[in-house]
Amino acid sequence: MATSVKQAFQQLTELHPAIGRYLEEGVVVAIDGQILQDALFEPITPESEAFPLPWLAGGREGGPSTFSPTSAGSHLMPNRSS
Repeated sequence: MATSVKQAFQQLTELHPAIGRYLEEGVVVAIDGQILQDALFEPITPESEAFPLPWLAGGREGGPSTFSPTSAGSHLMPNRSS
């Protein structure tokens, strides 16, 4: 059982080698609902929910831009106050 995101990525790559290059190219990781950019050494437990999310790239007038899920703000997270 993996105890860090890095270990989980290594185990996932051993099971599915083709996914390894995508994980190496850079992803952000959502761990228990919190999106983290530098998550490789974040601890995880067997109860943790960890999801790799790809960086998103897009364009805008005047040139390219890069967008990461963490720059999108809180509107991506469900409103738990209702």
